[in-house]
Amino acid sequence: MKKRTGKLLTAALALALLLGLWGAPAYAVGVSVSGKTVKPGDSVSVRVSFSGADIFGVRASFSYDSSVLQFTGGSGGVANGNIVLYGGDKSVNSLSCTLNFKAIAAGSGKVSVSCSESYNRDLASLGGGSGGATVTVAVPAAPATPKPTVPVEKREIPVELGGQTWYLWHNIPDAQTVEGFERIQGAWKGESVELLRQPQTGVVLVFLTDQAGKNGALMVCSEDGTLSAYVPLQISGQYVILNPGTAQVPEGYTPAELTLGGVSVAAWQAAGDDSGYFLVWATDAAGQSGWYCYDPAQGTLQRYAKQVIIVEVTPAPTAAPAPTPAPTPTPTPALGQRLAGDAQAMTLILLLLAAVGVLAAALVILCVKTGSKGKDAPAQDTAKETAVEETQAPEGADAPAAQEAPAAPEANDEKS
Repeated sequence: MKKRTGKLLTAALALALLLGLWGAPAYAVGVSVSGKTVKPGDSVSVRVSFSGADIFGVRASFSYDSSVLQFTGGSGGVANGNIVLYGGDKSVNSLSCTLNFKAIAAGSGKVSVSCSESYNRDLASLGGGSGGATVTVAVPAAPATPKPTVPVEKREIPVELGGQTWYLWHNIPDAQTVEGFERIQGAWKGESVELLRQPQTGVVLVFLTDQAGKNGALMVCSEDGTLSAYVPLQISGQYVILNPGTAQVPEGYTPAELTLGGVSVAAWQAAGDDSGYFLVWATDAAGQSGWYCYDPAQGTLQRYAKQVIIVEVTPAPTAAPAPTPAPTPTPTPALGQRLAGDAQAMTLILLLLAAVGVLAAALVILCVKTGSKGKDAPAQDTAKETAVEETQAPEGADAPAAQEAPAAPEANDEKS
């Protein structure tokens, strides 16, 4: 009975697909394809689904990128680039199948599906649709090759740095070479070692590790064998910060802590300077060495120009000088005491006093005489004036007038 029903469904589907029964309107059917990411040689399955209301049958075709993928078969009515699907007794909303491929080369291979016809259980057309997906075939990245760890056996020369023991290698590993440096054979404190030397600058590097052969680092080796951190700077040119060796540090600068790239380098700062600048000894690409001012905030390096650094020095307190006593004045003797001790001077003074006395007496006498003469002169003048008046009186003058003249003295006497 089931076989008979399946045959009837297949026949009905075929008939519907071939004849397009009843001229039913077309609707878009949903087509979805799953993408994958694999590596060359892997097998990959791509699932294709067709969706629609009460979908019953589908006819479609598929294509793929044969330069990346190789078709190996499928399930659910897949063959020769075609897909034919039909539903069963139950109503469903999607039909699906699987396309199997093998990844044959790296790249992106697209799988495309185009549905030409689809029908529901009433044999009404659901229309067509298309879809696609990409299968990415990627070559996995090769795992990082770990740097070989070389045992510390014969190698190497123990060196004390910063309170720890390091080992200077006789031969520098290839992984530690630096562009622009050449390998040369040299010596470090009597031991023959391989060095890296930069021809332009003359900077020489050696390689050191810890006892386990790890934490390797290149260090600058000066002519006297002193080792210092190798810190290259790319600041509008190539510079290498070095240990100044015997170079004289400018006056007014004191050692300071400066770390570049996790490495502590020799640096100085001006006393009392809070600008953040550091003074370092560096060599440029032409091999010219000198003092430079490094600004860690801006990452700039400038040639150091000699300048006056004012250092304030607080003088040590000094004891106050003992006060100088004022000189005791010598008492000056009184004038009388001095004259009493000088007889000649005393005699001279007495003579002067006598002369002054004589002159004073003469002046007094002269004044007395002059005063007495002054008193007699007005009386004589008054008598003379009276006699003249009497002589000049006019004739025939009245007697009473002549008698009245003497009356004035009486009045005067009364007043007096």
